[in-house]
Amino acid sequence: MPSLIDLTYLALMIKFQICQYILLCFIPFMSSCGLLNKKGNWGKNALYPVKAERIIWSLKKNLSSAHVWLPVAGAGVIVIGNYEDKISNWIAEEKHIFPDHKTADDWSDINNQILKYQTNASTLLTPSANEENSWGDYLQNKVRGAAVVVTSTSLPRYFHDRISETFPRQRPNKADMRSFPSSHATKASAYNMINIKNYEAINMDSNFRIGLITLNTGMAVITSWARVEGHRHNPTDVMIGYALGSFMSGFIYDSLMNHDPAHSLVILPMNDAWATQYIVQF
Repeated sequence: MPSLIDLTYLALMIKFQICQYILLCFIPFMSSCGLLNKKGNWGKNALYPVKAERIIWSLKKNLSSAHVWLPVAGAGVIVIGNYEDKISNWIAEEKHIFPDHKTADDWSDINNQILKYQTNASTLLTPSANEENSWGDYLQNKVRGAAVVVTSTSLPRYFHDRISETFPRQRPNKADMRSFPSSHATKASAYNMINIKNYEAINMDSNFRIGLITLNTGMAVITSWARVEGHRHNPTDVMIGYALGSFMSGFIYDSLMNHDPAHSLVILPMNDAWATQYIVQF
């Protein structure tokens, strides 16, 4: 069970990050009214009411995400085949991307910071008001949405710490017993998942959106790779960390944001019949 100190720390961390987003929301006042003219109500329905059917839908959706099941499956293959040491040594000693362990460590930190700053920026740029809304409506929607983002990126780190304490594992470099799961992979995948969801809410060219998502996912993967190459973690540490961050952030975001999926019914004429297709975009 989490202690009172743990819960207090988590609450203070969330409160601090919400304050950061509130300050970010005032940037449009100091620059222009451009953001207010972006149509949308991102954050309007966030936080409440919390619906059981929404939580169940979010659970199924995020468990089926490739960002979750793929690294878990990969970790399972490594454990069953007893490939952990072979892969870890191969990456750390032979298959180098970075010139040395320190550079690998540095780039894992840099990538995480870039992904974090993108989360801040994408949260600010999401459309949170329509033309008929006031600045008060905009700020209320933005703060509610930002609270969901902060919770979605904070709780994965909290669960990481509890798992690390419950299942101690020595790092490959023998530094300590906090190898499982990887904190860097957890944070990188959580930021990446929230960025993906925020970018889907922002009106932009679809090819540009795909490019951003691909780039960010690549950065999250490279962050995980760097932790193995730097001899900070084993392959399964970063895989489970990546899955943990992706699942927790996506599950919390989808459960609390209360965005309705886009439904469309398409009926197309074929040669001798009609084809019906029901599309749900999440």
